[in-house]
Amino acid sequence: APMSADLVIVDQRGDVIDVARMLESIVWTSADTSIAVVENGVVTGKKAGVTLISAVLGELSAAGTVTVKAGAVAE
Repeated sequence: APMSADLVIVDQRGDVIDVARMLESIVWTSADTSIAVVENGVVTGKKAGVTLISAVLGELSAAGTVTVKAGAVAE
């Protein structure tokens, strides 16, 4: 079954940024696209492994480790 996770972006003051409102401006990247890709904030597993997903919005950035387990990959 597909799984999802919410990524919360917090500015330097600790204020949560309204990600939904600014989604089109966020630049998403995966450190290893053979394990997982990310498009518009949606991560899709490609093969089992671990990769870092990053989001950048202007001077703000956030990153999180994503673990893709065997059997949870897109066909």
